[in-house]
Amino acid sequence: MCLMFCTELKGCVLYPSSYCVCYMYHACLTLRTFLSPRCAPPLYSGDDLGGGRAQDIVFRIRAKPHPHLRRDGDDLIVTTIIDLETALCGGKVDIPMLDDRTLRVPLKEVVHPNYERIVPNEGMPISKQPGKKGNLRIKFQLKFPTKQLDESHRGLLRQALAGGS
Repeated sequence: MCLMFCTELKGCVLYPSSYCVCYMYHACLTLRTFLSPRCAPPLYSGDDLGGGRAQDIVFRIRAKPHPHLRRDGDDLIVTTIIDLETALCGGKVDIPMLDDRTLRVPLKEVVHPNYERIVPNEGMPISKQPGKKGNLRIKFQLKFPTKQLDESHRGLLRQALAGGS
């Protein structure tokens, strides 16, 4: 997103584009950012701009949905698909994070259809508490085999599952 701001803010029109229409031909600056707009010191600190009438700058931010992660307050929610073997026997799940790292989460317990794993301090930063983050909540979808088991495998599976209850 590119926003143009007139540094004088006198009779200027602000456009979300790569140019600024400035009726008074004042010096304009370009702001290119995605998450945190930073303004020049007079605009950011609220200093007097000199001679102009006071005006508000309104930012309209549209969040682009992430392909894997969803935000719920300070928590991040991800849904991952695991096979039935990993759900019953355990294993590891790799979760791609926003900061381009991959978080490897070990699964040591049986994962059932409504199971949710919470990884503390891997969510979004909490703005009013520097250094703290929300949680990463991992939801699981189980992928069942598509091929029918033969009779011998069904018998072994029945035997294994009957002993585990």
